[in-house]
Amino acid sequence: MRKMGTIAAFVALSCIMGMALAQYGGYGYGYGTTAATTAPTTTVAQNSTATTTVNNTSGGARIAPPLFYANAGSVFSSVINASVGGNVSTSLIGSTIKVAIAPGTYARLANGTTLSSYNFSIILFHATNVTSYYNSSAQAFGAFAYEINGMLTPSITLVNSTGFGMPVTTYYTLITSPTSPPLNVTTFAWLGGNYSVVNGTMFYRGGAYSGQDTWTRTSNFTVVNNQFTAPIMWVQDVVPQAQPATSTVPPATTVATTSVQQAPASGSTNYTGAAVGIVIVVIIVAVAAWMMTRKKR
Repeated sequence: MRKMGTIAAFVALSCIMGMALAQYGGYGYGYGTTAATTAPTTTVAQNSTATTTVNNTSGGARIAPPLFYANAGSVFSSVINASVGGNVSTSLIGSTIKVAIAPGTYARLANGTTLSSYNFSIILFHATNVTSYYNSSAQAFGAFAYEINGMLTPSITLVNSTGFGMPVTTYYTLITSPTSPPLNVTTFAWLGGNYSVVNGTMFYRGGAYSGQDTWTRTSNFTVVNNQFTAPIMWVQDVVPQAQPATSTVPPATTVATTSVQQAPASGSTNYTGAAVGIVIVVIIVAVAAWMMTRKKR
């Protein structure tokens, strides 16, 4: 009886081992009933543009203020008689500004005095620390101003005999190359700076964009403006070319850098592990029976 109990216990232990092998068999090679897992993915946003924000604080570098300057060689003047008007023009190769002052145009000063004879000047300025209106990473194309009797200020107004504003006509011609298409140039009023003359050099410090002017193209290389009624600063800029209407930006795309693999679903039957367990039990039972038969002999 003791031998039979020992054999029964041994058989039971073998069954338990076989079940354990069926449940956790494979020794880590993916044959167990583990839960499904998903490999991690990496998302890459295509066609994206990184932006950088620059903050000017008291402890960091400060941006230099805008500065316009010109020497005597950049000044073009003419004495205007209001009864007959007159013309003033620059004489630079490839770029010309011509101002036509119609008869009956007077200059009214800030104190209300109206002048029938005055000196009208066009000044071509160099611009430094003046960013393009359209592109903050580029410099403005150029700048020019009108001056009346040596004064550059919006407090002076060109008027007719009744005191209403009398705009001058400005022609601006820019030829970069006879075979190249014309640049789409425009101007912006620039106000708020301080004008001074030091040793014959004219300076205009500070200020900011005030508004865009309207120009009408009359030929491939010439545009015309009929708005200017005061001697102020104008900043020249090149209008960016318009993008084609059919141009579109592709949407951001998600790219998975690691493929997703699914392990067998939890609860699935492990036939390989069960078969191994059964074989082990059969072998143990056979060995035990053989030993008992041999002892009886």
